[in-house]
Amino acid sequence: MKNKKVLMWCDVGVFIISITSLFFCLFYSVNELILWLASLLAIPAMFSFHSGYAAERNRQNYNGHRAKCLSSWIPF
Repeated sequence: MKNKKVLMWCDVGVFIISITSLFFCLFYSVNELILWLASLLAIPAMFSFHSGYAAERNRQNYNGHRAKCLSSWIPF
């Protein structure tokens, strides 16, 4: 469960970075593709944070990590 909490904090960090990138892209009219792509990282970060929060909230039914934990970060 400690790993889930660390991953949730990493998701929060990625979300903050992506929102900052989106802010710069929208309000300063930056046309850098890297910043626009970085702002898209908010989507898998939200999904990953939600799955970690659900596992944290329902500890007694948590059976460990599975491959579906990475499904929000791997677009297949």
